[in-house]
Amino acid sequence: IYPGIDLDRYQPRPKSQKVLDQYQLSADDFLVVYPGEYTRLGATAYLVETLIRHFTGAVSEPFVFLFACRIKNEADRVKREAVREAFRAAGCLDRVRFEENHATTNMAEIYNTADVVAFPVGDLKGKFDVPLIIIEAYASGKPVILSDLEAFREFSNDQISATIPRLDGTALIDKILYLKHNLDQQEAISRAARVYAEEHFDLRDTARLYADLYASL
Repeated sequence: IYPGIDLDRYQPRPKSQKVLDQYQLSADDFLVVYPGEYTRLGATAYLVETLIRHFTGAVSEPFVFLFACRIKNEADRVKREAVREAFRAAGCLDRVRFEENHATTNMAEIYNTADVVAFPVGDLKGKFDVPLIIIEAYASGKPVILSDLEAFREFSNDQISATIPRLDGTALIDKILYLKHNLDQQEAISRAARVYAEEHFDLRDTARLYADLYASL
């Protein structure tokens, strides 16, 4: 039985003006959100290197990248500040944003304000369940970029998500820009992702399945 999510809370909605104001964005900014972690998942160093290389390149296609990462302990906090300093030193801090208070943030509003959700992690060490941030983004009608980890194959395919080789920075940038410039494909993935979440991760169905299971014992 899959875990369920609240499909009424996580659903397609217009961009949140509150989120735009919070991160000093305009509605025209193409926003890529990474709802991962700083000290786990093996993605932080790769993302920093990839984004700095893109943002400081001779031809830098504009977008804004939001690290909407959980701050669970002091190590996460220290890593976030190191990441911030790396972008500052490279002269491209204006191209990234950082979630400062994850525990009080309405992630549904962040998903709705994103144009793309990126979860191109290097590994899932320490994770023991389905990463629900992927499913929440699906339910919000957002195209999600995933790395080609074996664990993701059970709930991803070319119709509902976009997959890139693990830790391939060039592929990540190429996929972001492809989605930015191909609105029809972006919208097709978004619609299919929402339907997939409705069919497989509806919290009401999860509750019913457990009730039926316990009733059968």
